[in-house]
Amino acid sequence: MLTLFIASMLREWEARMLELFLENASLAQDMTTPDVSDAQPSSDAVF
Repeated sequence: MLTLFIASMLREWEARMLELFLENASLAQDMTTPDVSDAQPSSDAVF
């Protein structure tokens, strides 16, 4: 009984971690995509 409980808790935790990881990965991709296009002119202006 305890083993089933622990297994279900682990499965739920794993799913939540995967969801958070994918959310962070997509957020990071959204943040870096405009920065890459903006980086060239702004870095040329700084230097």
